[in-house]
Amino acid sequence: STPSAAAASLTSHEEAQARYTALKAQIQETLRKKRNIDRTLSDLESQIWLFEGSYFTSTAASGGNIVKGFENYLKGGPAGASSGASADAVANEDRVFSASSLTYQRSLELK
Repeated sequence: STPSAAAASLTSHEEAQARYTALKAQIQETLRKKRNIDRTLSDLESQIWLFEGSYFTSTAASGGNIVKGFENYLKGGPAGASSGASADAVANEDRVFSASSLTYQRSLELK
């Protein structure tokens, strides 16, 4: 092997090492951004869950809502409805927005 071939090989190795280091840093930064996005998504899904619960508890005494219907609206509300129901008392099958998220159940498991 000639000295110029050895120098070219060394330069090629140094370039490959520099490229590897740059790509490794880029992957680490991308993973950090993904973790932040995942955290934000989880927070938004939790807010949606809370807003749904709030909507259902606030409409329980008013006679209806978009999911259950408004049959009791003209009757003055469902019999025995209490306005103090908690968001946890809302049936999961009524949570159309939370249930429509493909990632919500997974985010619950991670918390």
